[in-house]
Amino acid sequence: MINIGCYDLTGKIREEFKKVPFINDSSNIKFFPENNDRIYDLFSREAIDIMFVVDDEKHLSAYDFVCYLKENHPEIQIIFLSDKSDFKSVRKAFLYGISDYILLPLEYYQIEETINNLVMNHTDFYLSKKILDKLDGMLKFIFKGGQNINEYIDSLVNMVFTDFSDNFSRQTVVEKIKFSSYKSMIARKPWLEKFLYKENYTKKVGFDVKERDDILRELQFYYSELCWIFRKYNIIDDNPVTYLVGKYIICHVDERLSLTSVSKAVGLNPSYVSHIFKEKTGVSFTDYLGDVKIERAKVFLRNPKADIKTIAMDLDFSSTSYFAKVFSAYVGIQPNQYQKKQAEVLENHSPENLYLHRWRKHDSL
Repeated sequence: MINIGCYDLTGKIREEFKKVPFINDSSNIKFFPENNDRIYDLFSREAIDIMFVVDDEKHLSAYDFVCYLKENHPEIQIIFLSDKSDFKSVRKAFLYGISDYILLPLEYYQIEETINNLVMNHTDFYLSKKILDKLDGMLKFIFKGGQNINEYIDSLVNMVFTDFSDNFSRQTVVEKIKFSSYKSMIARKPWLEKFLYKENYTKKVGFDVKERDDILRELQFYYSELCWIFRKYNIIDDNPVTYLVGKYIICHVDERLSLTSVSKAVGLNPSYVSHIFKEKTGVSFTDYLGDVKIERAKVFLRNPKADIKTIAMDLDFSSTSYFAKVFSAYVGIQPNQYQKKQAEVLENHSPENLYLHRWRKHDSL
């Protein structure tokens, strides 16, 4: 729960706050439109996280109040509201130790943005010191082909819920874990960017805070998908030829590829590549190429507004109907059906593995 207070001698802003949609709609924010005469009593009853202080040129008490907060409650983040935009006024406010300065008249989006930024900054130190080592261990386990990562996820979530008492901070840290893991994964394995839906990891933190079980299901869903991708593509690692060929296909999935073009690019004979690939992986070159193309298509289809015809063209399928035929052969359903089902899965964070298709039957996976 984020507790917000407001110091406003004019009384006008207090009424404006009652109209801010995200404050009124959120069950995780408690706003105190207290009478200014009793504002000092508020600190003995509630732990205030953020205090809005409204500047009033007729009084100096706004700055006096800021001084009181910095001396007695330095943990409170102060947001200064003023209609003065000149450098001298803004500089003066920041010299008093405020966290942000918002110009009047009030813009609702600025309120949401500044609260979001303050809460995000509040969790930065925690993330860098306590989570990253554990997160790094989980990613190394996944990269080596590990399958069951639920134990890692349970440990991460337990740590967050133990160290933070309010749900909003917990959710903020969880979102940072996802974003940090995404950056780390892409830095280590740049090709992963083609096979992960970025919005799953980098979406902006909102105020619709999830319960613990919802967070667990969400993280299990995302990182299980990552495990599946590595278990599939690790089959190319055991032989230098299959690795060279398979990696080229992965990195150039958005281009026009064939046995001839890939073999030429890696400097090998097409017949030799075809033979070795099937012998060492148990999967034909054509099947592997098709699979990588379909996995890439799945990422595009995560976007409910994506156009299937455009996806088929971007992945160099000869026609939309042929793309649908190949997609159905691998996944078992048509692209438009997958797009609809995936939207439902992502919305509900269901554990249903729509990304696991026919390669699942392969013994080495």
